[in-house]
Amino acid sequence: MKIKIAFLIFVASIMYIVYELNNPISEKQRIYNEAQIEFDKQNYENAIVKYDSCIYVNYNTGLAYFYKGICEIKLNKITEGLNDCKQGYDLVPKLYNKYYDLGLYKYENINKQDDVTNNTDEETINDVNETSADNNIDYSVMSAEELNKLGIEQYDKKEYRKALKFYNLAIEKDDKYKVAFYNIGLCYEYLNKFDSAVVVYKKVLKIDSNYKYAYYELGYSYYKLSDYDNAIKNYRKYLYRDSKNYDAQNEMALTYYKKGEAKNLKYYKKKACKMWKKYLKEGNTGSQAYLDKYCK
Repeated sequence: MKIKIAFLIFVASIMYIVYELNNPISEKQRIYNEAQIEFDKQNYENAIVKYDSCIYVNYNTGLAYFYKGICEIKLNKITEGLNDCKQGYDLVPKLYNKYYDLGLYKYENINKQDDVTNNTDEETINDVNETSADNNIDYSVMSAEELNKLGIEQYDKKEYRKALKFYNLAIEKDDKYKVAFYNIGLCYEYLNKFDSAVVVYKKVLKIDSNYKYAYYELGYSYYKLSDYDNAIKNYRKYLYRDSKNYDAQNEMALTYYKKGEAKNLKYYKKKACKMWKKYLKEGNTGSQAYLDKYCK
């Protein structure tokens, strides 16, 4: 009897070894594990790169979006972080409770856009040099990354003109610093200078043609300028890189609808409604509000 049990254990062990040899940990799982390790070490920028890789190959997409969003929030990229967290819990609904357990909802109030008026040059904020004098800080010795971080601090306070000055100092240090250029574009959006935002986002894409967020914001900026064809073109480029972004899906459909209104063509309105119905079936619950408003 003991020999029989020992033999069965031996056979089971051999079978397990064979299984492990034939089913090694997948490359996708390895990348996700590495992302989690970087996250636990609080190496948030490295973690984001790994999570982006998971999203690109469509592996653990909901979790990848969610934890990527947390990383972005930790790095003061509040808008992107909240959007990615939302993407995550849209794909994995149980993460919604975790969103609240971690207190991430508190950042929503920080992120709400204030009404920003178009001020004249006479109303421009004082120079960074004045701020420097007040704080006895020599910004000329700071790195591009440090200056960009100071810009983010002002951005989060909704001091968009002050933020612009720091971002511009950052790109004076490094004229290929795509993140600072991207942040300049965001400031221009809040200041309702969408034509300027378009120029900046194009600069970002010259530096890195795969920087997907620039395509998203470029699409939005063109939309605000009523350039619907270019808006659709850039939303498509973004969705090619992030096909499950529900906000981008809805905004692209809305752009088709507005194009139909502008050209007085029912074809584009019907197309938009078909797109929202398709997105809703695929799990984009936000599409229902657009259907109710535009497609009755």
